[in-house]
Amino acid sequence: MGKRKVQTPKLNNKETLVAFCMTLTEAKAKEAYVILQEHFGLSRRKILKFDSNGVENKTGLVRLTQLQVNKLLERYGELTFKRICCELDRYINYLKDNKNEPRYRTQYNRYISSTHYQAINNWVVAKVEKLYPNSTVASETKQEGLDFYSISTIAEAIEYIKSIPIPLRINNPEIEYLVTQYPKLSEEVNVK
Repeated sequence: MGKRKVQTPKLNNKETLVAFCMTLTEAKAKEAYVILQEHFGLSRRKILKFDSNGVENKTGLVRLTQLQVNKLLERYGELTFKRICCELDRYINYLKDNKNEPRYRTQYNRYISSTHYQAINNWVVAKVEKLYPNSTVASETKQEGLDFYSISTIAEAIEYIKSIPIPLRINNPEIEYLVTQYPKLSEEVNVK
């Protein structure tokens, strides 16, 4: 009599993923969850790449989603966003040049495979603040003096809209309200 082969049941993709996750430590499972959420989540967005000048470019090294770009522009302004991209691009190029060394290889692979929003908030902003001490990040936030609720003329509305970065003007309820109050705004300012 021959030996009988024991057949293991075939698992579908979901069951395979669950079985794999059961082997992970809690910390590794959380890390895997974040990575999977970023790549396959319902809120997944196209990853945009930016060069060292903060300009969207297919060959750029700085990787962010549109939502992350909007948050950074709103929080820090366009000038600081460009400085952030420059500093991060410089660092990623340094990792790229030294990727043959084991300590840099892992970090380089991590930087080229995910978005950089967390790194920007963790260390890049602090580095930019050190490099440009006279121009603090906090002082470059959008619109210092003009208050949306105190707008009473079309000139103030134009000034307010121009203070908002162009990517944040799309579907902006404040701008939509101002256009209803001052219909000539859509001709005066690039609101879309």
